[in-house]
Amino acid sequence: MPQAVRAILASRCVDCHTGDAAEAGVRLDPQAIEWRDPAQVDLWRRVVEVIEDRRMPPPDAEPATQDERAALVAFLDPPILAHTPFGGTLPRRLNRAEYETTIRRLARLPSFTLPAGFPPDTERHGFDNLAEGLVVSPAHLEAYATVARDVADEIFPPPRPAPRHVRFEAGPRDLVLSFSAATIHDDALRLVSRSVDIMRSCTWPSRIEVKDSGTYTITVEASRFLSPAGHPFDGPMKLEIYARPVSANERSSVRAFRLLHTAEVSADAPAATTFEADLYEGDTVLFHWANAEMTHEFNALTDQLEAWFRDDPRFLAAWQQAVFPTGNPDHPETTRLRGRNGWDIVFKHWTDPALDMREATMDSAKTKRLLEVCRSNSGTFEIADALCHFYHERGPALEIHRVTIEGPRSSAPAARDRPTRS
Repeated sequence: MPQAVRAILASRCVDCHTGDAAEAGVRLDPQAIEWRDPAQVDLWRRVVEVIEDRRMPPPDAEPATQDERAALVAFLDPPILAHTPFGGTLPRRLNRAEYETTIRRLARLPSFTLPAGFPPDTERHGFDNLAEGLVVSPAHLEAYATVARDVADEIFPPPRPAPRHVRFEAGPRDLVLSFSAATIHDDALRLVSRSVDIMRSCTWPSRIEVKDSGTYTITVEASRFLSPAGHPFDGPMKLEIYARPVSANERSSVRAFRLLHTAEVSADAPAATTFEADLYEGDTVLFHWANAEMTHEFNALTDQLEAWFRDDPRFLAAWQQAVFPTGNPDHPETTRLRGRNGWDIVFKHWTDPALDMREATMDSAKTKRLLEVCRSNSGTFEIADALCHFYHERGPALEIHRVTIEGPRSSAPAARDRPTRS
């Protein structure tokens, strides 16, 4: 022990903390510190704490200088750290299910659900409640703060200013283009797929967000797009309009949102559908073509392609060339086919007069392998993202020309102005 540290302990600590009469039963013996003894380590850790907190020396004694305190801490910290074992179970936060259940019980809100955009839990070894996977990211902290505010507002609703009458209007270029779900052609945005994920089947206004909950008048101008080069479509197209919180994740399922209205689109020229619906603060509208021929669903897509291949062997041969560019069915290449680039590759083969048709039969090994790739996880999405562009160019597709939201006409039924029983 350095002489300077020994002198500080002697003048500031040992007089009161030695022998049987030691203050508070704390006996210090700087001459014989046994760092391998957990009790000694704990004792000197407490010494460091009271020195840093300026609780010692006591107020009625001469205070230690800043240099003296720094010298003591600098000497004691390293051996304390070196002889402090670490281990045990990592601290953990609640996972989504536990957090949601806690709020329901603690705040007596039995129907409470976390918002659609709340960060998901990471699985470890098949479980979503292990500490090593339950990280606390900035996104989690922000989500916790948002949920706390929303729960407080649910129990003690803040005063609501009178809602302002607003009118939102969005054209095709104001709507979101996500993956291969949509493309813009002249004065229309075309939807072609009915995938469960909104990012592969839906669109929504990028700059419309309702600020006041209430009943709004919504008008959607839509039409059908068909062409002689595409597939026919019998009956009306069903356009579903949902309420989507702006904060919702783009990978959310369509069914996670509240259905507002289903419109039937039967005209080839723009036709308006007007209806009234409740929108809540933070909502926008989401558009989904419910009965589209094109799909991103695993088995449904493969069944669709299989029927298409039977009717058009050249189309089958084109996909064989695109997915197996080396000719070896054991080495499919689908990553390069995603999106418009993939469709350009398929179309080039499809229209090539010298296209190899030797294995363009339903019972060939290459066809069977191609259908297996279509049913695989990545293969489905990549092939479907390319196939979407056939429909974007040739149809059938559902076109959205304009959306207008006006209101609120009245407050939303869900709005409350008094504290709840909770």
